[in-house]
Amino acid sequence: MTAPGGFVYVPPPRPPSPLPVNYTPNIVAGLVACLAIVVGSLGPWATSLSVGVAGTEGDGKITLVLAVRTDTEPYR
Repeated sequence: MTAPGGFVYVPPPRPPSPLPVNYTPNIVAGLVACLAIVVGSLGPWATSLSVGVAGTEGDGKITLVLAVRTDTEPYR
C-alpha cells in the first residue's frame, strides 16, 4: 500500500502469541488428568476384607476441590 506522499506503508509486526498455534492437545490432556484426579478422589483408596478407606476421607476432599478448580480455570 502506498501512503500519501509516495511512502510505502509497512504494518507494524505482530506481537508473538502467548499460546502455541495448536494447543488443543494440551487442553485435552489437562482435562483428562483432572478427570483422573476426580475419579481417584472419589474412589476407594484401600480395601481389606471388610474394612475400606474412601477417597474422600482425609486428603481426598482437598484433591477433589483442587481438581475441579483446575479443570474450570481455562474457561475463565
